[in-house]
Amino acid sequence: MWCPVNTVHYRIERIEKLTGRDLSALADRMDLRAALLTVTEPGFAIETAASLR
Repeated sequence: MWCPVNTVHYRIERIEKLTGRDLSALADRMDLRAALLTVTEPGFAIETAASLR
């Protein structure tokens, strides 16, 4: 998939503004990756919904 460099920079800046994180910092990148892996883990939504009942 091809994406213009300016688009990538814009999206990174947008993520930083929305999350309040600095993605040039390793710790913030690791936190974001862990959060994304948790949310996209298969069955996560089902297990979470079941635990709320």
